[in-house]
Amino acid sequence: MEIKILQQKQIRLRKHLTTSVSAKILIFDYLKFIMASLSIYTKLETLPPALKEEAKHFINALLEKAHKKNPDSKSKKPVFGSLKGKIHLSKDFDAPLDVFKDYR
Repeated sequence: MEIKILQQKQIRLRKHLTTSVSAKILIFDYLKFIMASLSIYTKLETLPPALKEEAKHFINALLEKAHKKNPDSKSKKPVFGSLKGKIHLSKDFDAPLDVFKDYR
């Protein structure tokens, strides 16, 4: 029974994928990413331990470099008082506006 349900789901998925070009593109891009990752992983696994450690340090250096170019806005926390003197309100801020004279 479960095999039949799985086969039906597989058929529905195939029909959906044949009609959806954007889904095909997404899957193709994902497969390219997976294949590239797998290729890198298999190359790393063939290295001796000393070179694996060197590759790890190199990757960490690349990640730091990328982080410096595109720092996360979430990682920066505002410092209390850092906008002091930069925001000014006019003295008549609370005064009634002339535009609303008719509604008083």
